[in-house]
Amino acid sequence: MPILSTVTNLIPAPLRDTAGSAVTALSAYVARVLPFAAAENSSVPLVAVLAVSLGLALALRRALLKSSDATKRLPPGPPAWPIIGHLPLMASTTETDKLIQGLAKEYGPIFHLKLGNVTVIVISSEELARETLIKHGKIYAGRFTGKVLSMSGDGAQDLVMSPYGERWRHLRRVAHKVLTPLALTQMDVMLENESLRMIQQLLEHNDKHRTEPIDIAKRLILYTCNIIAAKSLGVTFASSDNSTFTGLIEAILEVFVIGGVGGLEDYFNGGGLFDYVLTKHKREVMERIKERVHNGFIFGRIRELEAIIKGDLAQGRDPRTDRELCYVEELLLSMNEEKLTLNDIKLLMVDFIFAGIDTTSATLHWVMLYLCNYPQVQKRAQAEADRIVKTHGRLPCFEDMDAMPYTRAIIKEATRIRPVGPLGLPRQTIEEDTVAGYYIPKDAQVIYNTVGIHEGLYPEDTEKFKPERWLAANFNDSGNGPILPAAGSGGRRGSGLKTVAEDGAAPLMAPDEAGHRLDLLDGIYLFGQGRRLCPGVHLALREMFILVSRLMACVTLDSALHPGKPFSDEARFGLTALPKEKVLVTATERDPAMREMLNMEKQQVMKRRVSLSVHT
Repeated sequence: MPILSTVTNLIPAPLRDTAGSAVTALSAYVARVLPFAAAENSSVPLVAVLAVSLGLALALRRALLKSSDATKRLPPGPPAWPIIGHLPLMASTTETDKLIQGLAKEYGPIFHLKLGNVTVIVISSEELARETLIKHGKIYAGRFTGKVLSMSGDGAQDLVMSPYGERWRHLRRVAHKVLTPLALTQMDVMLENESLRMIQQLLEHNDKHRTEPIDIAKRLILYTCNIIAAKSLGVTFASSDNSTFTGLIEAILEVFVIGGVGGLEDYFNGGGLFDYVLTKHKREVMERIKERVHNGFIFGRIRELEAIIKGDLAQGRDPRTDRELCYVEELLLSMNEEKLTLNDIKLLMVDFIFAGIDTTSATLHWVMLYLCNYPQVQKRAQAEADRIVKTHGRLPCFEDMDAMPYTRAIIKEATRIRPVGPLGLPRQTIEEDTVAGYYIPKDAQVIYNTVGIHEGLYPEDTEKFKPERWLAANFNDSGNGPILPAAGSGGRRGSGLKTVAEDGAAPLMAPDEAGHRLDLLDGIYLFGQGRRLCPGVHLALREMFILVSRLMACVTLDSALHPGKPFSDEARFGLTALPKEKVLVTATERDPAMREMLNMEKQQVMKRRVSLSVHT
């Protein structure tokens, strides 16, 4: 490889022998993330080759001359190459989550990796996760941000990627105002409307295209997109064929792809030209996405709403009393009070849309797969929904959450067994720390192994889909642990949790041996914990409950290509982990009389005040 041989020659002679083996091992990683470096007859301009070579040489030199952590007791870890550490190990597989699971089993609940200049700490137990994120929360409140992914937030200025500090706290406070459980009850009409729309579209598909399978992923993405877009921007999409919708979803998926591939630029401090060459293609993709989505669709809609509000105010109308406002309108009206700029509002909307659409739809994707794979589970959920319909003469709604523990258990079990973010978004330490007797350096990348944490919490039949594990009758505790709040109810201030199980559902975690409650929201680590707990967790859980409960009242799901046979539940690793097998389903209508109830529910929803811009 021309770049790699050049690097060795650029290393100072006294260090060259040590660097030689590292440079050779680095070839595997470079061949994966920098394909042009592997070509013997590369057509890449000489300046690019020299830039990468020089950058690597400088980075390797720094690593050889400086090893501040060497004399301190880091957590255990696998043998590493000099200088480049475990980069070749990480490059040896595309299933990074499985690699991490294997290393956790070998090295324990906390271990370390060395990726170039960066120390990576992997935590795989709830006890250590709680210690770091709750007891030492401030230290682990930083965000490890790749150079390319940070571009989506204008250089990590958005809520998701910004460093821990005053700006992050400011954006967090603003976001929380519409994402608390109580505030989310104001969104019930949107969630109910979109759940009805999806079910009606499934039934219409059966009427018109009975023999064609349903790609459930497309339906779920449209469902979650419409909820987020309606609340954020006052926009919905009538169909997944809409060009604006397809462009938006393609952009989200592209960001998740390029953001999920680690680059040398994130692990070596090689200099500006070095970074420029390594990130050129990904930067170009990100710039196109920002032009089309961030500054086009999203900012364009913000400008439209700004003009509408200015017109209302100029004519003496108060928009707050005239219609139900979307989030952008609320922020525009409180810009001075909240000390926000239009760009701040844009970045908040980017985070809402990019983080809120794909992850929730992916979780629902797994729920649908397991409902198809376990007919007995589906029948029990249908019976639970039928009781609501029979008792109240309507479809399930949010006030029924307490009466539908099994439906909630299905959702929890799907998030436990196949978390869509198996490794989450990495944290970064903002100062040194000591955990379990081990030294944790400042600026370490910290990964929370969600699968490992779940396995430790629920070791019995951990690879089996068992919703009943969540029900109080099958739980080892007396039932006084925290449970998910129903319909926006509270509990301990700021916790979002009830302290008593009221609906027959299991406590989501048993107290530990000392009797202390474990502050793990909903018994699932998918949403993180501590200062960077996902602010959209309550919305996501409500989105999933209302759709699953109503689907079970109306249809029976099954595999379209192989009825009665289960789908593979193997996951494809990425920032969002989806099923490897495409989930094509049939949605058989259970009772034609339910259509009249659907229409009645739709009419009730339409009577409630909603003002949306619908993209057909």
